[in-house]
Amino acid sequence: GSGTCTTTTQLTCTISGLLPTTGYVFSVRAKNVAGTSPPTGSLTVYPFAPSNLAIELVSSVVSRSVGFKVILAGIAAHKIATISLTNVRQQTCVFNAARQCTVVLTEPKNGPFRIVAKVGGVPATAYIWVPLVTAPTTVHHGHTAGIKVIDCPAKSLVTLTFSDGRKISGHATATGVAIFFVPMPKKASLTMTTFVSGSALQPTNRISVL
Repeated sequence: GSGTCTTTTQLTCTISGLLPTTGYVFSVRAKNVAGTSPPTGSLTVYPFAPSNLAIELVSSVVSRSVGFKVILAGIAAHKIATISLTNVRQQTCVFNAARQCTVVLTEPKNGPFRIVAKVGGVPATAYIWVPLVTAPTTVHHGHTAGIKVIDCPAKSLVTLTFSDGRKISGHATATGVAIFFVPMPKKASLTMTTFVSGSALQPTNRISVL
């Protein structure tokens, strides 16, 4: 996305509609009677500016063994944060002039997990869910395929989409489990993609209907 703003008397202006988990590069032009200056450049900046250490995630639902970005903000430039996640070696990042830093983490197991970031003795936490999808690889036509998704956020929306155009949705239980019984009326080779809280899980599932 992109946007612009203009100011004639103030040293600040606001660009609305930006996403806190999208990095933007800003440039500034000055204009007066002498003409217009060339644009200045900036760091990649996320429109996320807490007053104290905080964590922002693109999504709290991530796929197992697939990297996801963690954005930290709210600490002065050059300070170092340590970031910990269950089953993952501790990482560090250095805050830039925009009081932000990012790391990419990968969780190799399924389940709910806590991310902890610290600068000195100041902590910030965030939670992720890494769901597990269980589906048959083969099923006979005229039967149903039982599909189970576990380790979802409580009562989150779970959607299955199939390469034949079908889309089936339901909500996980309070314990994070969603179960579907999907009719398979005819022979086909299907690809199923599972979405949890709007996030597509990887890998997709392939089901052969015999």
